[in-house]
Amino acid sequence: MSTQDTTPYAYISSPSPYQDVVSAQQSAVKQDKLLLVVLGAQWCHDSTGLAERFSTKEMDLILRAHYETVFVDVGTLEDRRNITERFDYPIYYATPTVMVIEPQSGALLNRASMDIWGRADSIPLAEYMAYFSRFPAMTTSQKAKLIHWKATEEVSYRTTKSLSKTN
Repeated sequence: MSTQDTTPYAYISSPSPYQDVVSAQQSAVKQDKLLLVVLGAQWCHDSTGLAERFSTKEMDLILRAHYETVFVDVGTLEDRRNITERFDYPIYYATPTVMVIEPQSGALLNRASMDIWGRADSIPLAEYMAYFSRFPAMTTSQKAKLIHWKATEEVSYRTTKSLSKTN
């Protein structure tokens, strides 16, 4: 679902979730907005908690002004790694997985903090507002550090080790 639609934020099954993300990214570029990709599910307490917070007047205003938002239904843990890999992230570990992306470069801007959304239902609305207001307010040089991010040897090792446990 795009923030330009009038329907509420929801995890609705799509025949082409990857293409939904590609289309949202193209729209974000055209509109000079950030891309916000949320992988979640209706059966997940934290995913529905996040959708409820996004539906508040305060968050809806922030999201509509600064983000092209796409909700991706992961179903019963269907493999959506092709979406996370598009943004140089190997896998999603929790629902919801919330990715803030600079759409022209495809750079994941919230790589270091995205793990907090695994407990999305327990995060107060004020923290949502601060978090999602931070990225649009970043300067070009602040974004550049994140856009040109490269994994250190330690991060690469931990990711590879973690992935080998899940396969």
